[in-house]
Amino acid sequence: MIRFSLAKYYRIISGKKKHDKKIVAIQELQERNIALQAKLNTLDDIEAKLKEAMIEYENNENIN
Repeated sequence: MIRFSLAKYYRIISGKKKHDKKIVAIQELQERNIALQAKLNTLDDIEAKLKEAMIEYENNENIN
């Protein structure tokens, strides 16, 4: 009976550790996702500026 209780307790503790590891992994993935989203937004901004510059260049070429 004591062994059963200890085994049950150990399973609860080890299960909690696995659960905690999963939570930490999820949090790390969320942080990476935020960082990647920021980089993507920066790339979108750069693309928009390049398009504006190309349009301005084409307009200047048409004027000359």
